[in-house]
Amino acid sequence: MSDEVEPPEADDLLEVDSPEMAPVDDIFDEEVEDDILGASRITSRLEKPKEKPREEQLDYQNSLPYPVESIEEMDAKLEFIVKRLIACVHAKDYWISLKYPMKRTTRALLANLYFELAVLPGLDTRLVDVAAGMAMGLLESKKRISIVDLQLPWRKIWVLLEKELFPKQRKTGITNVSSTLLSLTEFAQRFFPPHEIPSMLSLFLPRLSSSLNSILATQAFVTHFLPISHPQYYLPAIFKLWEAFNSSIWDEQWLDFMERLSFLHLDPSKSHPELVDELRTMAREKGMDIPEVKVEEWAGMPTPRGEWKGIRKDVGIYTEEQWAFIMTKCLRSMGIPVGGSKTGGEGVAASDFATSDSAATGVALTMKKPAEKLGSFAALIVYSMSEDSLPSGKTPYGSRAPTPPGGVSFGASKEKTYLGGSKALDSLAKFVQATETFYHPSNYGAWAPHLGRFLQNVTWEYYKRQKEEERSDCKTPAEWRLTPNIRRHFVLTMRTVALLSMFSRDPVTIANSQAALKTMAYLEPELIFPAVLERAYPALEGLLETHRTSAIINALSTLSPPLISREIYPAGAKHLIPLLELCLPGLDVNDPMKTMSTAMFVIQAITSVMVDDLTRPELENTGVWEAQESGEDVPMITVEDGDADPDAEPKLSKEEEDRAVRDATSGFPDWVSNFFRQVLAVFDALPEPGKNQRSGGKLEEQMTQTLIAACDFACSQLSPSMFDLALDIVFKQVTSQVRSNSARVVSQLTSCFARADAKKTLAKFLPLCDLNIRAELDSGASSTRSTSTHTPIESDITLHWWTGLLTGAVTNAGASLLPHKDQLKSLLKHMIEHSKSERGYSTTGRILGILLVTLTNVWVKDYRSVNPEEWNSEEWQRGHHLKWGKLYEAKDVKVDWHVPNEEELAFALELLNEIVVPALDTLEQLLRETTGTAPTPAWTNDFCRFTNVVRSALSGIPSLVWLPPPAEPGAVASDAGDEVPEFIDYLPHAQAGIALTDPSDPRHQFVVQIRDRTSQFLHSAVHSLKNNGAEDSIDCVKMIISTMRILTLDYPCDHSHYDAVKKSYDFALQVSRTTKNQKTFPSLRLCSFYRKRSKLDDLLIGDMCELALSTYVQIRRAAQKGLDSMASYFDGTRTLVYPRLFEALMPAPGHDVKKGPTTDYVLSMRAEAALEILHSKLHQNLAILDWRFGPKYLETLLQCAHFERPSVQKSVQRIAHDFVIRLSEPSTLKSSVYSEGLLAAANRLEAATSVPDDPALLAAVEEKAKQRITQKNDAYADLVPKLLAIAEDPTTHWRYALTATRFLRALIRRDQPLRPDVSTYVAKQLVSDLPNMRTHSMLALTKTLHFIKLRTMSAGSAEKLLLQQTSNPLRRKVKLEQPLPADFTEKFIESFSKPMDAETMLMDKQNTGWLVWGDEVEFYAVPPETATAITWDTSSSEAIDDVRALIATPTWWDSFVKHLSQEKTNDYLAADSITVVKSIFQIFGDAPCDHVLPLVEKLIADKADRHKQRAAGELVGGMLRGSKHWPRAQQKRLWDWLTPLFPSIFDGVTPETQVAWEMCAEYILSSRDPRRNQPLVDYLTSLVIDPESSEAFNTAKRQDLVGTAMKSLGWHFAPWAPKYIEMYSKYLDHPFGEVRGAVADNLRHLSELRLHPSYSSVEEFVRESREGAEDSKLSLMRGDAAYQAKIDEFAEKLAGWRAVRQSSAQGTQAYDKASLTLLTWIWTSLSDFRISTAFPFIQKLLREFFAMQEILDNNELKKTATRVTISVACLPFPEELARPLMAQFIDLLKNSQSWRVRLDVLQPLQMFYFHNIFLMDDDLIAELLEQLCELLSDPKIEVREAAAATLSGIVRCSQRSAIVSLSSRFMAIVRSTKIPKRRNAAGEEVAGYQAALVRAHSGVLGIAALVNAFPYEVPPFIPSILIECMSLHATSPVPISGTVTSCLADFKRSHSDSWAEDQKAFTEDQLSSLNDLLMGSSYYA
Repeated sequence: MSDEVEPPEADDLLEVDSPEMAPVDDIFDEEVEDDILGASRITSRLEKPKEKPREEQLDYQNSLPYPVESIEEMDAKLEFIVKRLIACVHAKDYWISLKYPMKRTTRALLANLYFELAVLPGLDTRLVDVAAGMAMGLLESKKRISIVDLQLPWRKIWVLLEKELFPKQRKTGITNVSSTLLSLTEFAQRFFPPHEIPSMLSLFLPRLSSSLNSILATQAFVTHFLPISHPQYYLPAIFKLWEAFNSSIWDEQWLDFMERLSFLHLDPSKSHPELVDELRTMAREKGMDIPEVKVEEWAGMPTPRGEWKGIRKDVGIYTEEQWAFIMTKCLRSMGIPVGGSKTGGEGVAASDFATSDSAATGVALTMKKPAEKLGSFAALIVYSMSEDSLPSGKTPYGSRAPTPPGGVSFGASKEKTYLGGSKALDSLAKFVQATETFYHPSNYGAWAPHLGRFLQNVTWEYYKRQKEEERSDCKTPAEWRLTPNIRRHFVLTMRTVALLSMFSRDPVTIANSQAALKTMAYLEPELIFPAVLERAYPALEGLLETHRTSAIINALSTLSPPLISREIYPAGAKHLIPLLELCLPGLDVNDPMKTMSTAMFVIQAITSVMVDDLTRPELENTGVWEAQESGEDVPMITVEDGDADPDAEPKLSKEEEDRAVRDATSGFPDWVSNFFRQVLAVFDALPEPGKNQRSGGKLEEQMTQTLIAACDFACSQLSPSMFDLALDIVFKQVTSQVRSNSARVVSQLTSCFARADAKKTLAKFLPLCDLNIRAELDSGASSTRSTSTHTPIESDITLHWWTGLLTGAVTNAGASLLPHKDQLKSLLKHMIEHSKSERGYSTTGRILGILLVTLTNVWVKDYRSVNPEEWNSEEWQRGHHLKWGKLYEAKDVKVDWHVPNEEELAFALELLNEIVVPALDTLEQLLRETTGTAPTPAWTNDFCRFTNVVRSALSGIPSLVWLPPPAEPGAVASDAGDEVPEFIDYLPHAQAGIALTDPSDPRHQFVVQIRDRTSQFLHSAVHSLKNNGAEDSIDCVKMIISTMRILTLDYPCDHSHYDAVKKSYDFALQVSRTTKNQKTFPSLRLCSFYRKRSKLDDLLIGDMCELALSTYVQIRRAAQKGLDSMASYFDGTRTLVYPRLFEALMPAPGHDVKKGPTTDYVLSMRAEAALEILHSKLHQNLAILDWRFGPKYLETLLQCAHFERPSVQKSVQRIAHDFVIRLSEPSTLKSSVYSEGLLAAANRLEAATSVPDDPALLAAVEEKAKQRITQKNDAYADLVPKLLAIAEDPTTHWRYALTATRFLRALIRRDQPLRPDVSTYVAKQLVSDLPNMRTHSMLALTKTLHFIKLRTMSAGSAEKLLLQQTSNPLRRKVKLEQPLPADFTEKFIESFSKPMDAETMLMDKQNTGWLVWGDEVEFYAVPPETATAITWDTSSSEAIDDVRALIATPTWWDSFVKHLSQEKTNDYLAADSITVVKSIFQIFGDAPCDHVLPLVEKLIADKADRHKQRAAGELVGGMLRGSKHWPRAQQKRLWDWLTPLFPSIFDGVTPETQVAWEMCAEYILSSRDPRRNQPLVDYLTSLVIDPESSEAFNTAKRQDLVGTAMKSLGWHFAPWAPKYIEMYSKYLDHPFGEVRGAVADNLRHLSELRLHPSYSSVEEFVRESREGAEDSKLSLMRGDAAYQAKIDEFAEKLAGWRAVRQSSAQGTQAYDKASLTLLTWIWTSLSDFRISTAFPFIQKLLREFFAMQEILDNNELKKTATRVTISVACLPFPEELARPLMAQFIDLLKNSQSWRVRLDVLQPLQMFYFHNIFLMDDDLIAELLEQLCELLSDPKIEVREAAAATLSGIVRCSQRSAIVSLSSRFMAIVRSTKIPKRRNAAGEEVAGYQAALVRAHSGVLGIAALVNAFPYEVPPFIPSILIECMSLHATSPVPISGTVTSCLADFKRSHSDSWAEDQKAFTEDQLSSLNDLLMGSSYYA
């Protein structure tokens, strides 16, 4: 329980959800990230990235159909905002969303300003969020800003992060702003200059200690801050650190870091050493602080002369050792199990033992950078590829090329070659080879998703790099680039596993493999598509298994873009029509998943294809397409004969391919007919509609929507003739039948045709719809009045069918409506008059809305895949098959926009005038009719019908008119705080293509008049319905709310419309669409933010608020949603509604509950509704941020006790809780913080703007800021006494008293002297009878006393108080001499065991000097003897005195201790209790001791009550921890009292109280110099093992206490370590298991604390890591000579005990006990992140572990030894240990006399080999293979069979180059060995029989091992050896025949799925022989 780790109580955790953030666009800059420097030279080496001229970056703006602002106009608007920003440093950036390119200088200056703002100490968390977000947005683009433009100060953000991430134990108001700052650091990292590397490492590394949190935190700082441009200075040191610790998080973060390095340093210029000097010079010129030391001198790396070649090494930027380490990490992380047996034993994965991360707590996990380990591995491998070695020529494994011609022996070849000439590619091939079998669907397990993800990542990264290197500005040198040879071998390597996992068992893995195939198809289409098509046709033709068919359809969907692209794969397009035909049966209503897959395939396949029959007579013999075919020369990829792919198709010429595609299009008419008929068949079979008119469940809904999307894409791509064909089919079918189950989807299907060609669709459908709708209405359809949705009446179904068809037909019709306008008007009027059912009039309204939208809006008319001109050209019509798959860049897209013309606007206004105006007339008349009378059902129906007309019309004209600022503005009110109105009263207006913008235009006036009239009507309606008791008409009120929302919010674009279009655009992007139709929306949204309120708007806001307080849940939910939206769009909304909400919570004047339950119910429901609104974050934020409202908010909440309804009381509690955890400390300190950096950034930005100053306005703003501080302090001073009065009032209900206490606690502030009244109150409540009251008072008193300490230590400085930069008078900083003396660390450690005197310098922190010593060290001086070192805050003296007086009374302590000892909730020390005790004794010294000590003695004396013991522990721990700075005399008094009690305390510990007292000791000792607690340390280090004791628990608990001291003191315990190591060496064989467990645990702690590298400086550590000193190749955590000697001693003792060991029947032997102790030690070490401390132990005792497994009469020892050995085999050994360990394994196999040992070694050997493949050298592997071959002849059959299994696994996962040698060797044995008859005529065994049998068996086992190495393929060498060997020995004696049978059975089982393909490897004779072998011949025998 150290000071740093105790979690704060929930109230102290301040939630950061950025209250008061404005609506932000979620459209981001869609630029291609490019980190490649251009050519514009700034200095000799510094270059700015190339950026297109700003005028060329306006593709989206230039595509719009209306004029938009010029760059100059937008620059001016930006400058205006910047000017405001400089004054208030808070503005909104609209330029990013509108895609206007910003000036480079402005971007840099703005980014600097926002960065300085984000790191301003004490800034509100919400503003940090906003500023950091803006800074990140500006810094993100690597093209538009670089370190040449901007260098950022890293220390500022580091200081903030350190305070946030490592707060003091009692820090209050903790926020999660650290995650925001960490994100900002990620973006800012590339702007930290490389000359700061020494400063960073000198700050970060000395803080690293032996705790996992410290290690991960240091890593986080290193990876977030270190400049990645010059890693040559620190990379070896990073690897040295990386190898030292074992943790998944540790690996993941380093991998992410290495990924970024690998990517960046493909450009050698990035790391040029001269850049460092130039950046240093630039920084000096700008006045930045520059470190004195130069990085190149510091690292001992002088700048090289000559041309700079970059930092490339053996493999990419890594040495071969580093690369092997990385690849080993990669292999281990996949979680692949190794070493399973046929008997059911499961394999073991490295990750099975990866539990070391469990020691990481919240802070370390918070700092972790979001990273994906598999993605990092993939990128690392790909960005390290280049032709860096001799090519081997062949893919080194797989069914096609198992071995190079001629065969290879085991030994290392003379000259090493690598696949494709690339070491990284060869490593990847090795990895794939090792894991290949785990990709197979039948071998599915937890590892499959990892492998699939890696597959997808590595192919994507390769493709990305390939594309980058094709760019003209690529800076990667030619010799480092990927080559066609590398590309081909890469695809061949990854193809096999991608095809295997394509049929995996989980959809994620399937999707990943398909994505990989698609990526590879772009790289090498000739290698991918034949293989995929070969699998596709059988699956689709035979419809084999559903799973396989669906997988193939999905794969085709994914692969179709490159498949049909004529540029990428000319031979693929001819397959399109056959595949489309074969997939049609997949449209099946009974299989929604397959239907969706098929629909997605259709979408993907025809997105860039014109669906037309090119063989039609009118297109024949035109000469156009032939000319084109011969005119284009598409390069064909040539393949060398030796590398020809057997799956490849025969090549056709370009002309032949074009002709084949043209001929294939003849199938389009049939396909179109069949497709639409099949779709209609699916729709016909849908279930009847249920809730929300949906047919079926969620899955069916997704299916129908995917089908509609497919039809939409299909319609847009149909040629005119195909369109007519499809339209005729659909029209004929949908007009000849009516089905209720498919009405909605058929309407959507009609709209698909309308979007493609509205004119034809409308002409076809409108007459019939008009006729049928009128006929139905005239026949009485929709005549039954209703106002809510329900199942339609049977007689209305036909009407709904035809209205649905009409709805679809008018979609996107635009000008096509004009010829039919009279018919449409007439029909609409008829429908409005006669449609009286809810569904009838809703559909009518929808049609009206669609008509108005299509007439008045700007929208895209053409959705096709090519530009309209090209689509309509004769050339395209006749030869489009030559350009299938064509893609456009954004600048080349010519969008065909619909812009409303005068005729369309006139028609729209006619509709408004002839339909909407009469509807308003009718509604106003209806309102007049209700005066004084309750409405009738007919009135309600008419009201809803006509309101729906108005609502629908308004929804259709959101952007018809531009609304100027209102003539009659609303009330002055702003939610932006108490600010100068003129300062915030500005918002840039953007041109958004609105049709009517001139207020003097009569048409404009007419529309505005309708809007105003509607507003008046709605306001009147709300009051009329309320006054007439018609509020019960829920449907009427809901209709009013809906209309209000549309009227106020649908201008000119509502967020829901924006979201819908963005969603459809995102979907289109996924299927490679290029239409940019939604790009006009940011402008529209901008116009809708924070509009000016008019008086009418204020009335509607009030009405909406009133409706939000309705007693009807449906009404209030709808209204609350509307109110939230209004608050986002109209500034001041919350300010206006707050008084109404507070009023709803007050008791009604003269209210008496006895008047009746109805009144009380209504009031309670209104109160509950008001609380729901106040609880929403949007509304609560205002109270939290604005002190004009906050106090009233809290007071009102505390006055809700009069409501008896339980739900109201629960709401109050919830709101109070959320308010407290979201309220930051009400301090005004931040106003006193001065930031030079921020001021300088503002001045530089101001100098770059040309907008004139407004001194009067700025002065007003400054004055207003001062007034706000005054107002806040006044409101605070007024609020606190009120809360205190409520809390102390005896009539206050206890819940409200508790809530008031929580508010008081949250409001305690550090910037004012602590209030005596509040301090005394919480101290009194600390002994309250209410447990919760005690809890909150405890936390409040802790906070109060903590702030007193902070105020004292900040010496009156407001800035220090804000930043908690305390200056303890006893703290000393000592600068260390450099270089440090050699014995400095040794003397430092020794000093801890020496007595303390007045001159002693105390060291509390354990991290100082653990890894490296820094330049200076922080010590504490010893306190004075009698004088007080600290005088507590004099300004708070009154509060201190009042609390002192209270706690000086014995009764207070009696109550406090009594409550403490009665807490029954836990048996361990409570952090809150111990902290408050510590705080009390820290501030008030030893004054309370007279009262406390006797009480503690009583608690200690009662050994039977564990809660009293726990309470005693809390009091003792708190007192000692709080006495840290007492005068020494007072401390001595306390120790003199406590020391004699130690024996009583610790000897009296029971199993129930052991945890409490161990925690107490740990809390006292943690993060404290041992000399501070000398008596306790002396007592604990006096505890030894008593050999005479017969009490197991007492002996063990003493050593557990010693272990507590070890854990708490860490490496500071080292002076006492030798004593305990010696003692434990003697008691390894202690008779009691509990004692041995404690010994093992403490031995682990001792081994860990002995290891501390303690380099004398960071410079020494960095240099040693790089220069390769003699021992630097060893682990950082290497042991010393004494440690090694102790291990040797243990080994000797074990050997001695083993020699004299007797049977267990004689009693448990010393050998067994000592062995179990050591095994326990190792086992507990395995899961620790410092596992490397156990490596020397493992290396020396490996043989002994196997000897332990031979002990057959002690099952526990045997099992434990086996478990430890297996887990040891999975450990991450460094290279220098891995090879010697493998040599030990081989030696055990070779020389062990025991067959059991030889058998036991094989399973761990398999695991060890697999996990360390990349660390093994060729000679060692050759030796291993030789030994395994020898073991095949072992006398014991068990050993032979295990050796065969091991050999098979090794061949499978790596050694395929040895196959020829092995097969020759084994076949020679099989052929040459003749087995004689077993017995002669005399019945005696023939001499040599056994030897021949074993020899023959070895040959058969060897062949079986080779066959089993390929479970899912049949390489060419297998058929011959399989048939010959198995035929020869099928009838041989046992065990040979058993091996043959087993091998054949395994072969049959593993190849059954793919036998159709695998059997092609056999000749007919071989197949016949194999069949005989498998079937057997016993039947004929």
